[in-house]
Amino acid sequence: MENRTLSDYWIVLYSNKKTILLIALMAGVFAYVVSVLMPSVYEAKSAFYLPYQPNTELLGSSPQALLPFPEEKSSGANIGILRSKDIQRAVQAKFPVKPLKFFSKNVDFKVGNGFTIDVYVRDTDPVLAAEIANAFPLAFDEFQSNALAKRSSATERALRVQIEQVNRRLDGGRKALLAYEEKNSIISSGEGEGWLELAKNFEQELRVTRADVAATKERIKKIEQQLSEERESYRPDEEVMTNPQIEALKQKITELEINSARPRAELKPSHARFKELQAELSTAKQALNTEISRLSNSRSKQPGSVYENLRMQLIEKTNELKYLEAKLDALAVTLKDLNRDMRTMAPKLVGLEAQRNEKRILEGLQAQIEKSLLDVTVQNHSPQSTIVLLEHAFPPEQPAFPIPLLNVIVSVIFGFIVGAYYVLFLDYLKMLKQNRIKNQMDLSPLEQLQS
Repeated sequence: MENRTLSDYWIVLYSNKKTILLIALMAGVFAYVVSVLMPSVYEAKSAFYLPYQPNTELLGSSPQALLPFPEEKSSGANIGILRSKDIQRAVQAKFPVKPLKFFSKNVDFKVGNGFTIDVYVRDTDPVLAAEIANAFPLAFDEFQSNALAKRSSATERALRVQIEQVNRRLDGGRKALLAYEEKNSIISSGEGEGWLELAKNFEQELRVTRADVAATKERIKKIEQQLSEERESYRPDEEVMTNPQIEALKQKITELEINSARPRAELKPSHARFKELQAELSTAKQALNTEISRLSNSRSKQPGSVYENLRMQLIEKTNELKYLEAKLDALAVTLKDLNRDMRTMAPKLVGLEAQRNEKRILEGLQAQIEKSLLDVTVQNHSPQSTIVLLEHAFPPEQPAFPIPLLNVIVSVIFGFIVGAYYVLFLDYLKMLKQNRIKNQMDLSPLEQLQS
C-alpha cells in the first residue's frame, strides 16, 4: 500500500463534493424537521438577593441601603436551601399540576455577577414558567421569615424571663440600699465625698498655717535683732540725735547760711537786711539745739522713729503669731476628729459604694434587655422581608429550546464532517480492493490456485 499525501485526500474530498453536500443538506433538513416537530420549551428568569443588613430598623431610625451580601459562599448556601425539598413542596403546593420531580429537572439556580441568585424555570407554558420563577423567591422569603419568627419568639420569651428576674433583683437591691443608708445614718449620697473634700481642705490650710507660723517666727526674730541693734545705738555717749524735725531745721540753717554768705560780703554788719538774716539764723540754731536736747532726754523715742516702728512691728507680729498658733492648734484638733470620723465611716462608705455599683449594673442590664425586647417585639409584630426582589419574571416571548436556526447550522456542520469521513472511508475501501486485485494479478497460476 502506497503512502498518500494531503493532496491525495483533498482530491478525494473534492471529487466527492456532491456526496458531502448531500449528506450535510440531509442533516440540516432532518434537524429542521425535528425542531419544528418538537414542543417549544420556554425559560423564565427571576433574580433576588439577601441584603447585607436586613431591613429591621425601628421606626424613626434612618434608612440604610440594602446591598447584596458580598460573599459567594453565602449565596451558594442559599442556593442549597432553594434546592431543598421543603422549598420545592411549598412551590408545588401553589402549582399542583406539576410533579415534584419537575422542580428538580427543570429549575436551575445560579449565582449572578453581583452576588445575586438567579432562578431559571423551563416549561412548555411560558406563563406557568414565569409564575414558578416568581414563586421560588417568595417561598424562600417565607421560609426565612418563618425561621426568623421562630427564633425571635424564643428570644422574646427568654428576654421576658430575664427582665422579670432583673426587675426582682433591682427592687431588692433598691430596698437593701435604702435600708443600708438608714441603718448607717448616711444623709446624702455625697456625704463621704464631702468629708473627703473637707479633709483635703483642712490639710491644705494646716500646711499653709504652719508655713505662716514659721515665717512669722523668723520675722519676729529679725525684728528683735534690729531692736537690739537700735537700742544699742541710743546709749547716752553714742546717741544719734535725729528725726524729721531736726533734719528740717538743719536744712533751714544750711539755706540761711547760704543766703547770709553773699550779703556778708556786700553789706555792712549794721545793715537791716544783714541783721534780719542773722536773727533768723540764730533762731533756727536755737530751735535745733532745743529739739536735740528734747530728743536726747526722751528714752521712748518719738512716733515715727526707727525704734518705735520696730517696736510696733514686734507687737503686731507677736499678736499675729499667737493667732496663728491658736489657729494651728484648732486645725490640728479638727483634722484629727475628722480623720477619726472618716475611719469610722470608711467601712460604711465602702459597703454603700458596693450596693450602688450593684444597683447601677442591674439598671444597665435592665435597660439593655428592655431595648433588645423592644427590638424583638417590633420585629415580631412588623415582619420585614428578608430578600430584595431584583428581577421579576415575565412570560418569555421566544422559546429557549429548540432553536431551529441553531440546530440547522450545527447539523449542517456535523453533516459536512460525517460526509467527509464517509467519502474517505469509501475511498479507503476502494483502495484496499484495488491493492488486492493487483496482488492477485502478480501471482503465478500455481500460486493463484493455492490461494
